[in-house]
Amino acid sequence: MKFTTAAVAALFLSLAVPAPAPAAEMLPAPQMADDGFYHPDWFLVSFLDLKEDLADARKAGKQLMLTIEQRGCGACKRVHEVNLRDPRVVDYIRSRFHVIQIDLYGSREITDFDGQVLSEKDYARKLGVRATPAMLFYKDDATGGGGDAVAWKAVGYLEPEPYVNAFAYVHQRGFTGQKEPDFLAWLKGPGEKVRLQ
Repeated sequence: MKFTTAAVAALFLSLAVPAPAPAAEMLPAPQMADDGFYHPDWFLVSFLDLKEDLADARKAGKQLMLTIEQRGCGACKRVHEVNLRDPRVVDYIRSRFHVIQIDLYGSREITDFDGQVLSEKDYARKLGVRATPAMLFYKDDATGGGGDAVAWKAVGYLEPEPYVNAFAYVHQRGFTGQKEPDFLAWLKGPGEKVRLQ
C-alpha cells in the first residue's frame, strides 16, 4: 500500500492535534407560538405589575429583567434559536433573574413602578426603546418610573457569550462606580466572566 506525502501529513496531524472539545449539548429548538413570539417556559408569567414582579424576584434572591421583542424581528429570533438553546446561558440566567417578555407594539397593560398604567407599546416608548431585542435590567430598589427604575439596558443582538455576560455584568453590579455604565470596558477588564468556549 502506498501513502502519499499528503496522506502521511494528514495522518500525523490527526494524531498530533487533539479533537476539539464537543460543544455543550443544545436545548431543543424553540417553537414559535401563534402570536409570532417564542415563549420559553421559564420566562415569568406575570400580571405586569412591575413593583410586584420586582418584590417576587427579590424574595427569590433574583434580579428583574425585561426583554422587549416584536414580531418578525430577526435578531429576537436569533436570541431564542441560538443564545437560549445553550443550557449554560439558560442556567446562568434562570438561577439569577426573573425574565419578563413584552411586545414592542403590544396592548397588554403594564403598571410601572410609579403606578402609571400603560400599554406595552407606550411603556416601551416611555423607556425610549425603539428597536428590538432590548434588555432592561431593573434596579434592586427601583421606585421611580420609566428609565429611573432601570439600572442598565442593552439594545440589539449579542452573540451568546456577550449575551450571558450582559446578565453577569448586572448581577455583579459591574456598572458600580462608573460615571456611565460601560459594558464593553467591563467585558475586557478583570473580573469573573462567563466563558462558553
